[in-house]
Amino acid sequence: MLFRSVVRNDMFDALPNDRVPGYMAGLMPGITNSGTQEVGGSQGNSATGGPGMVSHGSRSTDIRTMASNVSIGSPENGGSGQGVPNLMMYQEVTIDTAGASAENDLGGVTLNLIPRDGGNNYAGSFIFAYANSGMQGSNVTQELRDRGLGTANTIKRIYDINPGFGGPIKRDTLWFFTTYRDTSADNTIGGMFFNKNAGNPAAYTYEPDTSRPAFTTNPWKTGSVRTTWQATRKNKLAFGYNQVEATRPPVITATAAPESVQVQKFRHDRTFLGEWTAPLTNRVLIESVLYHRTLPSFSGRPEGLPALGLSKITEQADRKSTRLNSSHT
Repeated sequence: MLFRSVVRNDMFDALPNDRVPGYMAGLMPGITNSGTQEVGGSQGNSATGGPGMVSHGSRSTDIRTMASNVSIGSPENGGSGQGVPNLMMYQEVTIDTAGASAENDLGGVTLNLIPRDGGNNYAGSFIFAYANSGMQGSNVTQELRDRGLGTANTIKRIYDINPGFGGPIKRDTLWFFTTYRDTSADNTIGGMFFNKNAGNPAAYTYEPDTSRPAFTTNPWKTGSVRTTWQATRKNKLAFGYNQVEATRPPVITATAAPESVQVQKFRHDRTFLGEWTAPLTNRVLIESVLYHRTLPSFSGRPEGLPALGLSKITEQADRKSTRLNSSHT
């Protein structure tokens, strides 16, 4: 027996989350995230679109992320592809954990994103969220400090700016919807600071600059536009375009100095989606979808460091990694 429930938009907005489909699905009963569950947006938009999800004994790679019933995930395993869909662009997200259709080759969680079409009235919405370290509590006690815990992971800054607007170009015939999202989650790393010797070819040691705690950041900017044309009574065409500029969070840890890690950036990540639907009769529906994406990316040294060709070094005493292997570009 299949069960269906609806989570209204106002209920979802009241929950602490960062509006990523993967973390959104993790709020549903019966679904478990294979990674860390998002709380209050502290994880931000990961470059992989959120965590892996399991349900009813499935594998975390058995998920399928779709838009207009076409997979936008990795073709080799169905996992969420690079990128995070801007939820403002979608009017509905369906999450299936059982009873998948015959064309789905995987048995895990399926997310299907239904785009907005606009309408005969001009309407818009705006979402803004912000938090910093002053808005976060701490459970670091003096006892923990005495046992060697100098600093803990904290929020440096979280923000999310997400407007959306749509309406008619020609009433009852042609509509549009457009949206933009600028978001980032910056978190300091407990026990790690910027290295005073970073970029110095004559220095091989890590000297912490305690006035500058190390932090990760993952800025994510995306713009989308969609037009829908009711060509005839039974033929509807839609065209959508999306572009993303993003940075994957550098893997800075308590044993990896900021200059020793690589930063992966995605520039001009472009997506085109074209749709044609035609309900010929009460029993026959034709749907055709064209999905095309280009995803250029590169990895390199953190910003602000010169290209000196320094090799990465790990100190055996405390296992801290310093310097930068800037030959990776």
